[in-house]
This record gives sequence, C-alpha cells and structure tokens, in this order.
Amino acid sequence: MNGVVEGFVVIGVVIAWLRMLTAPLRNPIALATAAGLFVAISGLQPPHALPAPVQVIANLAVPAMLLAFGISRNGAARPGTGEAAPSLWSVVVLNVGHPALALLVGVVVLLT
Repeated sequence: MNGVVEGFVVIGVVIAWLRMLTAPLRNPIALATAAGLFVAISGLQPPHALPAPVQVIANLAVPAMLLAFGISRNGAARPGTGEAAPSLWSVVVLNVGHPALALLVGVVVLLT
C-alpha cells in the first residue's frame, strides 16, 4: 500500500511541474502577444473583417480599466488617511526606480 501512495505523490509532483511549465502557454495575454508578434514578423495581412472589432475593443480598454478600478475602490479607505510610508515608497519606485531601470536596460542593450 505504501508504494501506491508514493506513486500518487510522484505523479502529483510531476503534474504540478507540468502545470507550472505550461502556464505561459495557457495564458491568453501571452498567446495574444505571440500571435501579434507572429503576424507582425511574418507580414501576413489579417482578413478585412478582423481589424474593426479589434479596434473597438482597443478603444474600450482604457475606459473599461478606469471603470473597473473605480468599482474596485468602492468601500476602500480614502487615499491619504492611512500611513504615508507605503504610498511614499510606491511613488519613489514609480518615479525614480522605473526610469532608472529603463535607462539601465537601454544602456545594456545598446552596449551589446
């Protein structure tokens, strides 16, 4: 009986690893990005009926995101009423850290 239980544990670990390794292949954003890169690199022209609905979705993306963000804030604490340290840290990272990282990546890419 012990061998059977150990066998199930090994199979469970293998399945967990397979799920983890194939996660990017099941991510719709990664799949859409790969499809877009494929079309851009190959030079294929999409059918004429495809760009119109895609443009409608693209035009809706930012307003829908802002609406979802506003809905998610319902019932949340008002900004500025809590501790300042987490907010200050995020402001510093976003305004100093990200541009510095982008500059570093740009320098590394240009030098290689």
